[in-house]
Amino acid sequence: MEELSDMRFNVLKMVFSKWYDENRCLTMLKVLFREHVGVGKLANIRNTMDLLNDLVRSNRLSPRDLTIICDTITVTKHYALQRKIQETFPSFPDIREGLISTKFTSHRQKLMKFGMALTPADVRQIDGLYNTPCKEYEDAWTMIIDLEKNLKIKEDMTDFYQSLEALNLRLALNALKEDIANTPSALGTNFTSPALVYRTRPVGSPHIQEAYRMTELSSLEFNQLLGNVSSWWEHYGNVNMLKVILSEFKVIPVSLMEEQNQPRSLFQLLKGSGLISQSNVDVIIETVVLGGQSGVEPKIKESIPTFPGLNQVEINSFSKHRRNLLEFGKVIGTSNKERIGYLFDLHVPELKDQWCLIFQLEKRHILTEDLHVKQAFVNKIMDNGMIAEAQALNTY
Repeated sequence: MEELSDMRFNVLKMVFSKWYDENRCLTMLKVLFREHVGVGKLANIRNTMDLLNDLVRSNRLSPRDLTIICDTITVTKHYALQRKIQETFPSFPDIREGLISTKFTSHRQKLMKFGMALTPADVRQIDGLYNTPCKEYEDAWTMIIDLEKNLKIKEDMTDFYQSLEALNLRLALNALKEDIANTPSALGTNFTSPALVYRTRPVGSPHIQEAYRMTELSSLEFNQLLGNVSSWWEHYGNVNMLKVILSEFKVIPVSLMEEQNQPRSLFQLLKGSGLISQSNVDVIIETVVLGGQSGVEPKIKESIPTFPGLNQVEINSFSKHRRNLLEFGKVIGTSNKERIGYLFDLHVPELKDQWCLIFQLEKRHILTEDLHVKQAFVNKIMDNGMIAEAQALNTY
């Protein structure tokens, strides 16, 4: 990307700042930038623009070096922001999941993955373990800031790992332990945006593979596809089942997922996280197939004649665990839904259907991809005579 004039650089900062402020991500950014901005300064920053201006003053961001902007999008997984920026700056680099960050340490990136994996219930448990009385943190990021300040979270994570194990927060612990393949020490940091050294993941390792690929849609076609699928799902599908399907993607906070009651708003979360775009509709197409909504195909073809159809779709974007959960949901009857709810101390009146049950089991880490957790759950329901349900969880 060419060096920007001062005016265009300010416009870029405005677009970037508005995005993170509107998505209420300032505390997330304060966690991310702790190694670039002094802790005292961070405490007084009130908006994203203040944060960017401090980076400019310290020469970490400039009109000729936008690397830290690109890396921020990569690490926070706000990939849709790239397209927003490209509306004004077409030469802004393409950023995709799996790119290498060169500006943030492995430790910092792990904390970001950790924060994204935490549910509000997780935050309350950690708060209760470390604070008497509880501080009642506003969100995961506020908690991480406080625990770093009080040296409960630090480079040596051994003690903190043990705390998470004691609370049985396996998903959050796994996110914190996940290896970060490339760090600044390996790549160096002295390069400018025209020579970004990002590289994509090796073929075969992505979370979303490219087995089903339509030609890139126009903005109108893409919005029409979202509208058709959303309307169809609202009339013939189950929005709670859709929440279970889309819970595959941990980049979407559980709390945000739980708040949505319309298919369209759930698909907008996919769009905002960069999981679907005009050039990649794999996830939405596979979701239609998994959710048994193939009847929408003729409707899609009315507005997108080039739509290749659903017959040959391969499920590559969703894990075997996710598909097992869907099979599990299909065999749970009303009485067994309530029995499972009572077994695991879930508030049964709030479990409107089996999909609400599964969503809560996942949210509370009672049923997860972890083999030990899953087996304990399977054993429990088998002990209570729910053989078909147990078998469904081992379909794939």
